[in-house]
Amino acid sequence: MSEAMNIPKLRFPEFSSNWIEKKLGAIYKDLKAGSTPSRLVSEYFQGENLWITSGELNYGYVSNTLEKISDKAIKDTSLRLYPVGTFFIAITGLEAPGTRGKCAINAVPSSTNQSCLAFYEKEEIDTKFLFYWYNKYGIPLYFKYAQGTKQQSFNNKLVERFDFFFSSKPEQTKIAAFLTSVDDKIEQLSK
Repeated sequence: MSEAMNIPKLRFPEFSSNWIEKKLGAIYKDLKAGSTPSRLVSEYFQGENLWITSGELNYGYVSNTLEKISDKAIKDTSLRLYPVGTFFIAITGLEAPGTRGKCAINAVPSSTNQSCLAFYEKEEIDTKFLFYWYNKYGIPLYFKYAQGTKQQSFNNKLVERFDFFFSSKPEQTKIAAFLTSVDDKIEQLSK
């Protein structure tokens, strides 16, 4: 852990503590991708549990998915049902500009396939702050870390090597709230 030199010049006046630099793997030691239950068992795809694919990562909140899986699929295939507020990034098919840098947060408990990596809420990290950080740095991280010739991808070991700069959690939360309000205003103006 080290003090980050990348402290923003513009900050909310009530915050003055140093920013920290850590590898994501020092914070998120349990990064997991999902899987696809066997399509030979039709019962697996007749449930109510959301099953997120990289195509459904919409740079916002995922509250519904094209396919849903059963409790039996989760149990039999050792999938996880991630709690609300879990952050997901696309990790396969990154050679496609439409997939590269895609991310979202789940609005309801969800599982995921092998094309997404899940980040649980952590005590020192605001998930919305992580979301905005990845929105800014996801594509440059792709160019630095993606591997593969035919299909470029990340895996949990590569993602653990990402340099992550962050402030105290109260400052992260305020930054995320500010950026969310800006996004909301942009969405209102677009309508």
